[in-house]
Amino acid sequence: MKKILVVLFLLFFLIFNVSAEIQDFYIYNETGFTIYYIYVSPTYSDEWEEDLLGDYGTLSDGDYFLIEFSDYDTCYFDILIEDEDGYELYIYDISLCDLYSITLFLDNYGDIDYWVEGV
Repeated sequence: MKKILVVLFLLFFLIFNVSAEIQDFYIYNETGFTIYYIYVSPTYSDEWEEDLLGDYGTLSDGDYFLIEFSDYDTCYFDILIEDEDGYELYIYDISLCDLYSITLFLDNYGDIDYWVEGV
């Protein structure tokens, strides 16, 4: 009986650790503009979390920023990025557990777009 309880405890521990993965990632700004706000919230949330640039201020063109957090029970998040002109880029339902970086750039129409690099 003790062996079964130990096995069940280990399985629970392994499952919990998989679901609470680290979601840290880099954002690279290659837009030609300054990024003023970056918000990240779990996909299931109806509200944005606080601005992640916070005390860092802004993300200038050519710079990058490491976003560090890991206390969520999900891998799927929505991201809102706002530049100096108030243009907003929304990225919905992205798995941060599989993500290494997001690079922001301007598309052929002059709008902010992005590409991702996984781990």
